[in-house]
Order: sequence, then C-alpha cells, then structure tokens
Amino acid sequence: MMDYRRFINEIYKVLLLREADPSGLEAYSKLFEEKEFDEAIIILLDSIVRSEEFFRVYTENIQPIFSEDPYSDYKKPCYIIIHIPKTAGITLRTALYNVFKDEIYPIPMGFHSQTIIKYPLDFFLRYRFIMGHVDYDFVNILPRERKFLITFLRDPINRLWSAYNFWKSIDYKSLSSNHINYEFLKDVNELSIKEFFAKYKDSIWNEMSRYILGHTLFFKIKSEYFQIDPKERKFYLKYYVRPIIKDRLNEFFFIGLQEDYERSVKSLIRKLGGEPLEEIPKENVTKKKEKLTEDIRKLLKKFVEIDNIVYEEGKKLYYEKFVEEV
Repeated sequence: MMDYRRFINEIYKVLLLREADPSGLEAYSKLFEEKEFDEAIIILLDSIVRSEEFFRVYTENIQPIFSEDPYSDYKKPCYIIIHIPKTAGITLRTALYNVFKDEIYPIPMGFHSQTIIKYPLDFFLRYRFIMGHVDYDFVNILPRERKFLITFLRDPINRLWSAYNFWKSIDYKSLSSNHINYEFLKDVNELSIKEFFAKYKDSIWNEMSRYILGHTLFFKIKSEYFQIDPKERKFYLKYYVRPIIKDRLNEFFFIGLQEDYERSVKSLIRKLGGEPLEEIPKENVTKKKEKLTEDIRKLLKKFVEIDNIVYEEGKKLYYEKFVEEV
C-alpha cells in the first residue's frame, strides 16, 4: 500500500507554508487509502483552500492587509452594486457616500470586471459596498461570503439613447489616437446614427441584459438566439429567456428604477438601515441631447428585445417588493 504522507506534506507546504500536522497526515492518508486518487486530492485541496488558515496565510503573505482580521471581513455582508451605464449610478454612489461615508470605496474611474485583477484582495474586503460597471459573473469571483446584489434599471430605449448622447458629448479629439476608445468615440461623432449602430451592434446589443445575466449566460443566450429561426425567437424569449431573467432578478437584494429615481434611492437607503437624504442631487447628466424620434425608436428597438424583458420583470419586482412610500 502506497504511503501518501510525503505527498500530503508537500501540499501543506505549498498552500499553508508549513509542515502537515500529525492529525492532518493521519486523516488525509486514510482518505487516500479509501478513495480513488483523483477524488481524494479534490477533497484534500477543497478542504484546505476553504479553511480559515488558508485564507489568513493567503491574505497575510500575498496581499497587503488593512484589517487586523481579514477572515472576519470576508464573512461580513457585502452589497455589490451592478452599475449599468446611464442609470444614474454616479448620483447613486454620491447619495450612498453621503449616508454611509467610508463604507463605500473611493470610486476608481473605469472600474469594471476586466480590471478586477489590478486591485489587491484587501480592496474587496474593506468595504461594505462595492460598486462598478461589473456584471453578474463578477459576483462569483468576489472574495466575500455574504453577497447582496443591487442594481438600477431604466427603460431600455431611453437608456440606449442616453448612452449614445453621452458618447457623442465626449471630445474625442482631445484623446490620443491610441486611446482604447478613440475609434469608437470618433465614429459616434462622424458616422450617421444608422451607420454607427450597424458597426457597433455586437457591443451595444441588449447591454443591460449582459450586466444582469453575466457574460457567460448572456453570450450563451445570444448565440442560441441568432441560431434559431427568426420566427421562433418570440417563443424562445417567452418560454426560455424570460424565466431565466425572472429567476436572476429574484436573487437581487434591491432593484431600483431610474424613472422613479428619488423614491428608489430613498427606499434603498432605508432598506440598508440608513437615514434617507432629503434631497438627491443629480450628477453626470448629459446636457446636449438629440431628439428621440419615432424613426430612431424603430432603429433602437432591435437592440433591446431582451433588455425589455429585464426591465418589465425588474419593474414588477420594484413595485411588489422594493419601493416604499417615502
């Protein structure tokens, strides 16, 4: 019979930076004797990486820590605000800061799912509120045990049109031609509306749904949607996509509406246990806007078919569960 003690000891040294204790050696050696090797090693690794000791070793040796007890921080509730663009998220962040102060992190510009790797672990342990242009998949990798989701929704066509006007208000000529958004912002200013939306349809298509569903599920649905017969798409959306969206939205701690913004924010703050603000100041409002005509509505309609479902179901939940008379 093979002696697994040396192998187990090496695992301890790599993950916990110490020799295995006698009781651990005995227990895991017995595990390897009783189970298949692949199953035993999965149990061993899972047991170690889920332990408080591993958490402490990782945070103390890999990342700088501002808290004296990071494991306790890990177990505290964390409110994750999925900031969908053009739903008044910057105003929301300011309102929450005015009530909860340093419980919400100092907002870094451009914080989104793709930049998470740039932030040290303690960044995600320190704060009660984490907010950014992050989608649902981000929630799964955030190192907190108790996660509560918050988002604000907006009528999809109005949101997309607001985003378009915001992009158009940015002076792209002040940016370097090597800037990541230079071509996009140049096109939004120089192309016609039809030309612009035709060129960028893949990145704009049902963007609100992508935030709510997460990258993985969203692109699965997107792939299936374009593979089926256009005549079957309404059936697919009604009987397959809508139930998925309803289940996802029911996971949220709070859903607000941009169209009922002040009451939404006050309801959220009250639900979080704070003292509601008397006034909610508006920030980052695009002043110059082109008129939303019926022709433009028809053009934008094909980009928000799934977003409409998200908005309809979210709006129902808002009035059923979240809004309060304030």
